[in-house]
Amino acid sequence: MQQFVYPCARWVRPKLFAELTGMTEKAAEGRRLKGEWPEGRVWCRAPDNQIRYNVAEYDKWVESSMMI
Repeated sequence: MQQFVYPCARWVRPKLFAELTGMTEKAAEGRRLKGEWPEGRVWCRAPDNQIRYNVAEYDKWVESSMMI
């Protein structure tokens, strides 16, 4: 698969994450709260106590479920 370089920060806020991935903020929050995404890899809590998502790690998660 081709690797895509995102023209933004490594960790992004939920709104930008939704725009970049097409997943709604609510859906991302649900996956995070259900524990489907590991903290520190797909999401983290920043020093300002706000949630951030890692788009590159999200892409790896998506690709891990694809049949090749």
